[in-house]
Amino acid sequence: MPQSPINRERDPALIPGPTAAQWDLFAKFALAGSVFAIAIGIIAVAVGVPPTIPFATGVLIVVVAFFVVWLGLTQRGLATLRAEQRAGYSTVLDVAGYALRHPVTGALERAADEPPADSNPRRRSLVAGMFRVRPGSALDKRLED
Repeated sequence: MPQSPINRERDPALIPGPTAAQWDLFAKFALAGSVFAIAIGIIAVAVGVPPTIPFATGVLIVVVAFFVVWLGLTQRGLATLRAEQRAGYSTVLDVAGYALRHPVTGALERAADEPPADSNPRRRSLVAGMFRVRPGSALDKRLED
């Protein structure tokens, strides 16, 4: 029975610690927390919480805290991405000359000597995929008209 990628042992070829893709995910959660705090503040005022200075200050502190955490996690992710590139692989970008590895297990997905699947390398992102118009889709046909 095949194991899920999360339960497999981590490839020893990976640099120690979280991968660049994992840092990127952590950073997205922190940014989402900041947006969520703003939304909660707006909803609270909409349902009747008086918009006092202490309330606004509290929301602002939470938003800024999440934003600072996002900046730190993003910087850590970029540092890890550079370390991965020095090691000859990437867990985020599918580019020529670097091996592509699974973000969690480190399993080799594409060797460095193989060409990337796409000549226009993109970050592997679930969020970005939601905003991409796929060729031949109903939206793509509608935009052509």
